Amino acid sequence: MNQNHPGSVLMPWVRRLVVGPAAVLVLGLGACQDGGSSAPAPPTTPGTVETTPGDALFAQMPAGFGLESGAGGWSDTIELDQDGSFTFHSERYSRAETGPDYPDGTLYESWSTGRFEVVRQVGDLEYELTVVALDQRGTPGERIDDGVRVVTPEPTDYAPGWSFTVYLPGTEVSDLPEGVQSWSPLQLDSATDGSTLTRWCLYDTGLEAPYWQSD
Repeated sequence: MNQNHPGSVLMPWVRRLVVGPAAVLVLGLGACQDGGSSAPAPPTTPGTVETTPGDALFAQMPAGFGLESGAGGWSDTIELDQDGSFTFHSERYSRAETGPDYPDGTLYESWSTGRFEVVRQVGDLEYELTVVALDQRGTPGERIDDGVRVVTPEPTDYAPGWSFTVYLPGTEVSDLPEGVQSWSPLQLDSATDGSTLTRWCLYDTGLEAPYWQSD
């Protein structure tokens, strides 16, 4: 995936909406998927595994993850709670989209809340998740805020629940999918010791977009 193409990276359950002259991504509702309701908790350090309910994975995961283009202009963040619920925030800024009332550009902004569930444990350091709920927050429309037009898009259609993969610290870089390795080499380098991950990765498997631990 081209990391410089902001219209292709919100989250897997996202759909595209044209607002004015720009194409923006907006969120749909992740449908539930049947799967294992429990899985062992992730290791607190590489090489150790605890056998506890799957919800323990979320309790041990970092609270914040971020996805950036690598070229600036947009970013997505996920704030995760210990029960698997999350808040998703997306921003797309265009300095070129101006008007008499908004000379400083246009900001496309989306907020949503949802919940992950563990589908299964793939390996000691790898878990599959699915999104089982997603609700957009905020009133669709636009406003002018200090010379900037702020647009909150309205969802258009919905997709099935989407899949993510969690890679824990200690995962070999060579075992990561191409989407993680190629998205942003600089971001990958900052999350490894050269051969293994030193930070958590929440990987959007559908859009091949890695969210990196941000706290």
